[in-house]
Amino acid sequence: MKFFENNKLNYIVLPMNLVRMLTAINKYKGKQELYKRQSPQMLNKLKEIVVIQSAESSGVLIN
Repeated sequence: MKFFENNKLNYIVLPMNLVRMLTAINKYKGKQELYKRQSPQMLNKLKEIVVIQSAESSGVLIN
């Protein structure tokens, strides 16, 4: 069984672009629920568009 050793985290070196990405994720965490409540019609329409574009690019026909 592996155990979590907290002191190992002090020596991890992360690339700056990864740190920026994690910071952005943390900044917007939880806001997806706000968008779902404020504009569900727009999100549903975007979802339809994505499904259609994905199917077209893969060559699958949608009925």
